Amino acid sequence: MVNLATWSFYARHFAEARLRHYLTECDGDHDAAMQLYEWNTAISAAFWESLSFLEVALRNAVDRQMTIIHAKKKRPGHWIFDDAAELGRDTTGANRHKQPYSDIATAMFRVRSKVASLGVV
Repeated sequence: MVNLATWSFYARHFAEARLRHYLTECDGDHDAAMQLYEWNTAISAAFWESLSFLEVALRNAVDRQMTIIHAKKKRPGHWIFDDAAELGRDTTGANRHKQPYSDIATAMFRVRSKVASLGVV
């Protein structure tokens, strides 16, 4: 763990109100409260790492299943473009997409905008 030196450093950067819980848990012992804060940070980092693995695996599992369904229906292209309008895509062009397709459309717009701003073809 990182030792960020002094309680005043913690108080200045992390705020007394936030640290009060750690101090209370450690009966006012600043050193113990700092160690507890660092331990909490390490545990939080480990949680987010594990959650990120789960999130990627879940997205890939959804993509695999949707790809299988798309192929069974003998549809061209990629399922995410929702040409059959089964995911809520507005095929009239009025941009009134329903969930979840509106999120997909937003993500696609952001990617295309980013690619365009980078000059990538």
